[in-house]
Amino acid sequence: MKLIFFNFLFALVSINAMAQGLQARTGEQFPDIPIQNLINAPIRSVSLHKPQNKVYILNIWGTWCSPCLPEMDTLAKLQLANQNTIQVIGLSDDTPERLNTYLKKKPSKIWLASDTSGFFYQLFALSYVGQSIVVNQKEK
Repeated sequence: MKLIFFNFLFALVSINAMAQGLQARTGEQFPDIPIQNLINAPIRSVSLHKPQNKVYILNIWGTWCSPCLPEMDTLAKLQLANQNTIQVIGLSDDTPERLNTYLKKKPSKIWLASDTSGFFYQLFALSYVGQSIVVNQKEK
């Protein structure tokens, strides 16, 4: 019986470790993972792992999240006041089509990207929207 319990416990720990995979933590170097398929940016992807002269704010949000909408307005004002030093990127679990519909109603200088796979939610171990990740000039 002890052997069965030990094997079961070992299997659970192994599955949990595999599910966690790569996770970014505060103060660590940002992983060499580009943010792709930017919808309204002058570029299609950006790598925050390369030396930058800007601070990037990755905002995890959704068009369906009512508290996120005024937050995006506030972040747009912050970016506008600091054009040379801050770039906000909104990572949403919405489809690109839905983000384009949002942009038609409310144009924005915040770069938007669709993350329907939930990759960035998992990378940062997030369980809800309305959170931001700040990546400084040292890519941390």
